[in-house]
Amino acid sequence: MSASVKALAGISVAGIALAIFAKRKGTMKDGGSVTFKQARYYQKGRAMKPIWIAIHTAETPEGPHIAESLSRYAETMTDGRQVSWHYAIDNDSTIQNVQESDTAWAAGPGNSPGIHLELAGRASQDAAGWSDLYSSALLERAARIVALICARNEIPIVHPSNQGVLDLLPGIVGHDQISWASQKAKAQNLRVMPWFRGGKFGITTHTDPGPAFPWDKFIDLVRKYPRE
Repeated sequence: MSASVKALAGISVAGIALAIFAKRKGTMKDGGSVTFKQARYYQKGRAMKPIWIAIHTAETPEGPHIAESLSRYAETMTDGRQVSWHYAIDNDSTIQNVQESDTAWAAGPGNSPGIHLELAGRASQDAAGWSDLYSSALLERAARIVALICARNEIPIVHPSNQGVLDLLPGIVGHDQISWASQKAKAQNLRVMPWFRGGKFGITTHTDPGPAFPWDKFIDLVRKYPRE
């Protein structure tokens, strides 16, 4: 976040230099001030190279500090659940909870091949809900970080079909597509990673980010941002 001239008044020259460096680092390299807070549960390393950026809705209201609340939950998991994600994003904050080189526990068989983003909002949102001021800012913010993730991991900025996800085509996908593909893989007895691992099929049934998620708009947003 940028600091005003008034806020910098009275700070030492060294302090001003550090503030300018932090601003540049946040806005130029990580999609806008990404803070890292390690999730409690995750797997070190990966069973396979990431091929997807998976979009989730956190099933939260639209409001301030949602990313911060999600991060605190990921850090503690006081309710006994064992889940995590790589990034939590709201309209004005991005917090990373798992390194991209590590595996977040977010989508069953989609864990190993995915880098997972939790967005503030609900899968039940309609088109109007995804185009209000809050969600518009959220999508812009998510698109910036997704462009960088794509570049770092050589993931194309495309949105594969459900069948494409089953066939392990790389791109930007929804949790709902991973659910569809995992169930289809079991029905077809498709015994290949990541659908079949450790002698059994992995299944996920989530339906987020929902049928009204603006995929065309989001992919266009990702494409407009620099990837370095």
